[in-house]
Amino acid sequence: MPRNKSPVEVAAGKLILAIQKEWGEVTGTDEANDAYEVMDRAHDLQMAAHRGSLDTLLSGKSVVCYLGVSWLANHPSVRPSLEAFLQAVREHKHV
Repeated sequence: MPRNKSPVEVAAGKLILAIQKEWGEVTGTDEANDAYEVMDRAHDLQMAAHRGSLDTLLSGKSVVCYLGVSWLANHPSVRPSLEAFLQAVREHKHV
């Protein structure tokens, strides 16, 4: 039986998909490696959300700093998914 994912895990999955779309658009260019690294860090966020260890993973950093301020600034289409993830994290902390 499949496990129900938390809202934070679901939001992380959507963030991964948004980053993956950007990565797909730059595959074969110099930017592809950076996008792949950001996507990998987003996967780490999802796994940490699953384990309940986001604070440990972030070690005091913001999610934006963890993913990469410059990369996110250069890929505004990821912003809605990022905001949804941040909102899910905030709501989870208040539960």
